[in-house]
Amino acid sequence: MALTRAMRSLRRQLQWTRIRYAAPKAELWSGLASLYLAVASGNVDAEMLIYPGETTTIKREFLKALMQPALSCEALQPRGQDIASAIVSYFASSFVLSMKPESGCTHWFDPKHPGAPVRATRELPPGLAFDGPADPAFVISILDHVHRDWSGNTQARSQERQKVNARITVVPGFKGIMRALEFAVSDSLDFTDQPTAESWVVDDASEGGYGAVIRAVAGDWVEVGSLVGVEGDVPRAWRVGVIRRVRRLEGKQQHVGVELLGRNAILVRMRRETERQAQMGVSQRMPLDFAILLSADVVTVQPEAEVEVLVRSGSFTSMD
Repeated sequence: MALTRAMRSLRRQLQWTRIRYAAPKAELWSGLASLYLAVASGNVDAEMLIYPGETTTIKREFLKALMQPALSCEALQPRGQDIASAIVSYFASSFVLSMKPESGCTHWFDPKHPGAPVRATRELPPGLAFDGPADPAFVISILDHVHRDWSGNTQARSQERQKVNARITVVPGFKGIMRALEFAVSDSLDFTDQPTAESWVVDDASEGGYGAVIRAVAGDWVEVGSLVGVEGDVPRAWRVGVIRRVRRLEGKQQHVGVELLGRNAILVRMRRETERQAQMGVSQRMPLDFAILLSADVVTVQPEAEVEVLVRSGSFTSMD
């Protein structure tokens, strides 16, 4: 029981490390390996009561510890990681641990090889519970992520990255992007008008995004899903991006992956207009709301044309 609790403790340490987007220390991995090897010759499948109302096995706790880092946790928000941890615990009894390579194994941990879980259906398995409410569609997206990584089919980048060494200016959030775009079209010569702007070092780039290194202190607001404005080599030429991956490095630095949305960013103003409001002329008296045009540079478009626009959350969700 003491050894099983120790394995649970190491697994929790690993989980907290991943939530911080940090790389687990070598001591943690060696602790997991040495603890399991010390008892591997015994009955590691023996069910035991380790806490009131909770039974488990040391083998099951070891499998949970290995299958959690088999996920690409740097691409999940903390809430998504919590859900992934619950999924790991739920399917733990379906994992396979082998002391030699087998065709069904997709991951390895020297000298142990965890196998892939069973494929999740489009419905949540009965009994799969989480701490707090969880939207079923969001849970299914996490299940898809879990299955893709565990089955060895981690999604590859759609565009090839090139190694570079450059700097970009980044501003956080929708308000920061709007401020940058408004400043970009003004005639002001004051280049200190971006108090929230940060300078990031880009080490790889493609048409669809960047990989950049930032200081942990400068990027303390950074998390998966954060919206950013990016100014590259051309001054005042901004694009909008979303942070897709975060990974902590040594020396209090972070490496982030940014996906760029659209080919440009233009500040526009728009409003919701129903057919009835247009006929009555009511919409002309309604205020215009700020938005960001992401489509290719256009001044006028055909009424049937589709364009991509980034709007403030909730701006157009209330329909009369």
